[in-house]
Amino acid sequence: MRYACPRMRRLKLYLCCFAIATLVATACATQGNVPAAGGKSNSAVDSQGPFEIKGDVKAPVAIHRVEPNRPSGVTETGQVVMQTVIGLDGTARDIRVIKTPHPELSAVAVEALKGWRFRPGTLHGRPVEIIFYVQITFH
Repeated sequence: MRYACPRMRRLKLYLCCFAIATLVATACATQGNVPAAGGKSNSAVDSQGPFEIKGDVKAPVAIHRVEPNRPSGVTETGQVVMQTVIGLDGTARDIRVIKTPHPELSAVAVEALKGWRFRPGTLHGRPVEIIFYVQITFH
Protein backbone atom coordinates (compact mmCIF):
# COMPACT_ATOMS: atom_id res chain seq x y z
CA MET A 1 0.00 0.00 0.00
CA ARG A 2 1.41 3.37 -1.05
CA TYR A 3 0.92 6.55 0.91
CA ALA A 4 1.13 9.88 -0.86
CA CYS A 5 1.66 11.68 2.44
CA PRO A 6 5.16 11.38 3.97
CA ARG A 7 3.61 11.62 7.45
CA MET A 8 1.58 8.46 6.86
CA ARG A 9 4.70 6.60 5.71
CA ARG A 10 6.53 7.70 8.85
CA LEU A 11 3.58 6.68 11.05
CA LYS A 12 3.51 3.22 9.45
CA LEU A 13 7.26 2.85 10.10
CA TYR A 14 6.83 3.87 13.76
CA LEU A 15 3.97 1.41 14.23
CA CYS A 16 5.99 -1.43 12.70
CA CYS A 17 8.96 -0.65 15.00
CA PHE A 18 6.67 -0.52 18.03
CA ALA A 19 5.10 -3.87 17.11
CA ILE A 20 8.53 -5.50 16.74
CA ALA A 21 9.75 -4.07 20.04
CA THR A 22 6.62 -5.35 21.79
CA LEU A 23 7.12 -8.84 20.36
CA VAL A 24 10.76 -8.92 21.46
CA ALA A 25 9.88 -7.72 24.97
CA THR A 26 7.15 -10.34 25.26
CA ALA A 27 9.49 -13.10 24.11
CA CYS A 28 12.15 -12.03 26.63
CA ALA A 29 9.62 -11.86 29.46
CA THR A 30 8.32 -15.37 28.79
CA GLN A 31 11.90 -16.72 28.90
CA GLY A 32 12.73 -14.85 32.11
CA ASN A 33 15.32 -12.59 30.49
CA VAL A 34 13.72 -9.21 31.07
CA PRO A 35 16.47 -6.60 30.90
CA ALA A 36 17.02 -4.68 34.13
CA ALA A 37 18.21 -1.11 34.48
CA GLY A 38 21.54 -0.68 32.75
CA GLY A 39 20.72 -3.27 30.11
CA LYS A 40 21.69 -6.29 32.23
CA SER A 41 19.40 -9.20 32.91
CA ASN A 42 18.29 -9.88 36.49
CA SER A 43 20.41 -13.03 36.61
CA ALA A 44 23.50 -11.06 35.57
CA VAL A 45 22.89 -8.48 38.29
CA ASP A 46 22.39 -11.15 40.94
CA SER A 47 25.43 -13.14 39.90
CA GLN A 48 27.71 -10.16 40.48
CA GLY A 49 28.94 -9.49 43.92
CA PRO A 50 29.45 -9.59 46.72
CA PHE A 51 27.59 -6.32 47.25
CA GLU A 52 28.11 -3.56 49.77
CA ILE A 53 25.12 -2.45 51.83
CA LYS A 54 23.84 0.68 50.10
CA GLY A 55 20.99 1.74 47.89
CA ASP A 56 18.58 -1.14 47.23
CA VAL A 57 20.89 -3.69 48.90
CA LYS A 58 19.46 -4.82 52.26
CA ALA A 59 21.71 -6.08 55.06
CA PRO A 60 21.75 -9.70 56.20
CA VAL A 61 20.23 -10.44 59.62
CA ALA A 62 21.86 -12.73 62.19
CA ILE A 63 19.42 -15.50 63.11
CA HIS A 64 21.83 -17.69 65.14
CA ARG A 65 24.87 -16.42 67.06
CA VAL A 66 27.64 -18.37 68.72
CA GLU A 67 29.25 -16.61 71.68
CA PRO A 68 33.05 -16.90 71.79
CA ASN A 69 34.80 -18.23 74.89
CA ARG A 70 37.55 -15.99 76.25
CA PRO A 71 40.92 -17.75 76.03
CA SER A 72 42.50 -18.42 79.41
CA GLY A 73 45.23 -15.98 80.37
CA VAL A 74 44.00 -13.20 78.06
CA THR A 75 42.92 -10.15 80.10
CA GLU A 76 42.57 -7.60 77.28
CA THR A 77 39.16 -6.14 76.58
CA GLY A 78 37.79 -4.48 73.47
CA GLN A 79 36.22 -5.19 70.13
CA VAL A 80 37.27 -7.59 67.42
CA VAL A 81 36.07 -6.13 64.11
CA MET A 82 35.83 -8.53 61.17
CA GLN A 83 34.92 -8.20 57.52
CA THR A 84 33.19 -11.19 55.97
CA VAL A 85 31.06 -12.21 53.02
CA ILE A 86 27.61 -13.54 53.90
CA GLY A 87 26.75 -16.11 51.25
CA LEU A 88 23.41 -17.09 49.78
CA ASP A 89 23.24 -19.95 52.29
CA GLY A 90 23.56 -17.54 55.23
CA THR A 91 27.06 -18.55 56.29
CA ALA A 92 30.07 -16.29 56.81
CA ARG A 93 33.10 -16.88 54.59
CA ASP A 94 36.28 -15.01 53.64
CA ILE A 95 36.56 -13.70 57.20
CA ARG A 96 39.23 -11.03 57.69
CA VAL A 97 40.09 -9.42 61.02
CA ILE A 98 40.18 -5.62 60.75
CA LYS A 99 40.87 -4.70 64.39
CA THR A 100 41.65 -6.74 67.49
CA PRO A 101 42.92 -6.02 71.01
CA HIS A 102 44.75 -9.40 71.12
CA PRO A 103 45.53 -12.10 68.51
CA GLU A 104 43.98 -14.88 70.61
CA LEU A 105 40.73 -12.91 70.90
CA SER A 106 40.59 -12.58 67.12
CA ALA A 107 41.09 -16.34 66.72
CA VAL A 108 38.14 -17.22 68.99
CA ALA A 109 36.00 -14.47 67.42
CA VAL A 110 36.63 -15.87 63.92
CA GLU A 111 35.73 -19.38 65.10
CA ALA A 112 32.53 -18.08 66.68
CA LEU A 113 31.57 -16.15 63.53
CA LYS A 114 31.94 -19.34 61.48
CA GLY A 115 29.08 -20.77 63.56
CA TRP A 116 26.76 -17.80 63.02
CA ARG A 117 23.86 -18.08 60.57
CA PHE A 118 22.23 -15.20 58.74
CA ARG A 119 19.15 -14.50 56.71
CA PRO A 120 20.96 -13.45 53.50
CA GLY A 121 21.03 -9.87 52.31
CA THR A 122 18.85 -8.99 49.35
CA LEU A 123 18.83 -6.87 46.25
CA HIS A 124 15.33 -6.13 44.92
CA GLY A 125 14.02 -8.93 47.15
CA ARG A 126 16.39 -11.59 45.81
CA PRO A 127 19.19 -13.06 48.00
CA VAL A 128 22.72 -11.89 47.14
CA GLU A 129 26.16 -12.17 48.68
CA ILE A 130 26.96 -9.23 50.94
CA ILE A 131 30.17 -7.76 52.35
CA PHE A 132 29.38 -7.44 56.05
CA TYR A 133 31.19 -6.16 59.13
CA VAL A 134 30.77 -7.88 62.49
CA GLN A 135 31.95 -6.61 65.89
CA ILE A 136 32.36 -8.93 68.85
CA THR A 137 33.08 -7.21 72.16
CA PHE A 138 35.10 -8.79 74.94
CA HIS A 139 34.51 -7.28 78.41
